[in-house]
Amino acid sequence: SYARTAVTLGEPSNGASTNSAAVEFPQATGDWGTITHIGILDASSSGNLLYHTALDTSKVIQTGDIFKIATGNLSVTLA
Repeated sequence: SYARTAVTLGEPSNGASTNSAAVEFPQATGDWGTITHIGILDASSSGNLLYHTALDTSKVIQTGDIFKIATGNLSVTLA
């Protein structure tokens, strides 16, 4: 049941942009295992990996769970 989810980033401040709305993935219809990293790609399928990083805290996603990144908790800094 995994699907890529769009993220909306706000205007940069001091070189960093944060998500201006929550990023919420569809409810898991099966166990996803432990989520340890995230990536930002330039397409909803296939495409190019633009950015990836480890999560501050890994998260186990089981059937019925919803993986969500709250507004302002995803920060992207491009150099």
